[in-house]
Amino acid sequence: WEALGINRSKIFFLGNEDNLWAVGNVGPRGPCTEVFFDRGSNYGLNAVPGDESSRFMEIWNAGVFMSYLKTPEGKLEPLKPRVVDTGAGLERLAATLYKRDSVYDVYPLSDIRSAVETVSVKDADISRIYLVADHLRAAIHCLADGIKPSNRLQGYTLRRLIRRATF
Repeated sequence: WEALGINRSKIFFLGNEDNLWAVGNVGPRGPCTEVFFDRGSNYGLNAVPGDESSRFMEIWNAGVFMSYLKTPEGKLEPLKPRVVDTGAGLERLAATLYKRDSVYDVYPLSDIRSAVETVSVKDADISRIYLVADHLRAAIHCLADGIKPSNRLQGYTLRRLIRRATF
């Protein structure tokens, strides 16, 4: 990051507990580098990227450097082949650009969230509304791809998404 011109004071190093991407207890894993947007001190004075505050919003996982394979015995072995995974969240980028507090405040999640709020019980927990909106968004994309609810494969996943959104 320094070689790209990022000031060292803006680079935070986190330990493996926070910065080692892994799938479960056994399997591929590796260190990652993430890009956070600083939303300003009104979101927290002593905040740092990756903490529980809302000051820093992760907008891009610039790289997961899949380097190791953890065996059932707990040993880390070099992974072959070594790969890099990257991804940015479209809704997070939009929330940042539009200066919104949450991805649920930008289209399309804002419209879905509003619809869920209109049919929810009064004073419903906002995290529950977000969960329902997120599941409905996924279900809408599945339906748009021609997937139909069923007991098999993608249809089963769609059925579970719809069921989870109704509870």
